[in-house]
Amino acid sequence: MLEDNQKSNKSNDWKEREIGAFWTRDSAKGKYLSGSIEVDELGLKKKIKVVMFPNRYKDNDKKPDYVLYVSKDAEAPLTEDSSNNQVESTKKEEIPDSLV
Repeated sequence: MLEDNQKSNKSNDWKEREIGAFWTRDSAKGKYLSGSIEVDELGLKKKIKVVMFPNRYKDNDKKPDYVLYVSKDAEAPLTEDSSNNQVESTKKEEIPDSLV
């Protein structure tokens, strides 16, 4: 019984710390991640759609492995109803030529 409570507390802790999720996508130019992150602006939580691409210009360990961008169609914050449409719209997201 005590072990179940400890497992439950650990999963609740992870759920409380979660700020986003990403899905792997394929395009003609390569693989990338799309998803959303949730930010807190003055007590109001807001979801921002983002895309993440591998850094193809990484030539030393001081440069990042991946670069995160706000998705082009992310001007409006996500709602519960629009989150399902997010997956479809980010599939159409183009990879910048600078990352190819």
